[in-house]
Amino acid sequence: MLRHDPIVNRFPQFLPTEEEVELTRQLLLKPEHSELLLALQQRVAIGGDEEAALWRFCWQSREDGFKDEAVPEGALNWLQQCVEARDRLGMDKLLHKGPFTPEFRELYLAAIPISFHGTDKLGHPVVIMRYGSVDLLSFKLLWAEGEALAASKGLALNGAVLFHLRAMEYLTKVVMAAESSKQGKVVDRILLVADINGLGMQHWDADVKAFFKAVSHESRYLFPETMHATIVANVPWLVSRVVWPVVKIFLHPVTQSKFTFASQSELFVRL
Repeated sequence: MLRHDPIVNRFPQFLPTEEEVELTRQLLLKPEHSELLLALQQRVAIGGDEEAALWRFCWQSREDGFKDEAVPEGALNWLQQCVEARDRLGMDKLLHKGPFTPEFRELYLAAIPISFHGTDKLGHPVVIMRYGSVDLLSFKLLWAEGEALAASKGLALNGAVLFHLRAMEYLTKVVMAAESSKQGKVVDRILLVADINGLGMQHWDADVKAFFKAVSHESRYLFPETMHATIVANVPWLVSRVVWPVVKIFLHPVTQSKFTFASQSELFVRL
C-alpha cells in the first residue's frame, strides 16, 4: 500500500494526508458520484481495497499540485480517467473474453520477454522485463498481427499493446489479489527488474518505440502509482555513473529513489 511503502515514506511531505483521503471519500459518497464509487469498488480497487486505491489517486492529485481541500476533485478526476480508459480499452473483459488467439499469445511471448517471479522480501510481486532480449523479427511480426487484429476487431490500440495491458491486468486482478489474501495486507505495488543486457541501437526501432510509448501512456491511467521500485540490471558503467546522475536531477525525488542499478551478482541480493 502506498502509505506503507518504505521508499515513499522517506518523503512524507509528498504523501497525501489522512484528512485529504477522508475528504476524497466523502466527496465520492455523494449521490452524483454513485457510479464512480461503484466503479472503484468493482472494477478499479486492487484486492477489493477501496482505501488503498483512494490513497493512490490522492497521490496523483498531489502530484498535479493540489493540496488540502483541492485534492479530492483532482483524485476523482484521476479515478474518472481510469474508468474511461478501462471502458475505451474493454479492460473488464480482456482476461476471459479477449480477442486474442493462442497463436497470438505465443507470438507475444516470443517477442516480448516479460515474466512474473514470485515476490521480493517485502512481498511485492516481481516482474522481470528483459529489454535487451526483445526479438526484433518476432516483434515486427507481432506488431503487424496486432495492427491487423485492431482493424478486424475494432480495437482502440494495436493488439500487441492491448495484450501487454492484459498481462498487467492479470498482475493486478489475479496476482496482487491472491498475494493480498495470502499476506493479510494490501499488495498493490510491484518491483520491476529491467534487464538491459544486450540492449543496442537496433532496439530503437519505430514500432518498438511506439509499443512502449503506448504501454506507458495507457498504464499511467489504468494502473496509477503501482510501482514500488525498479532495479535496472546489467547496466553499462557509463550509464550508471555518468548518464544517470545527470538524468535524475530532472526527476521527482521519489522517482529518483525508486531506481537502483545492479550487476548480475548484485541482483539477487537486492531482491
